[in-house]
Amino acid sequence: MNRDVAYCELASNYGHDAFLVDVGEQTDVVRGFLASTFKARS
Repeated sequence: MNRDVAYCELASNYGHDAFLVDVGEQTDVVRGFLASTFKARS
């Protein structure tokens, strides 16, 4: 079960619903993860 995973803690004033609101910051995090995963498999 070799899977690519990452953990990133984002500060937010919105509590557990922050993933629904802070799209800009999360976009950069997800983009970076996907880019690194793609490079590792290429």
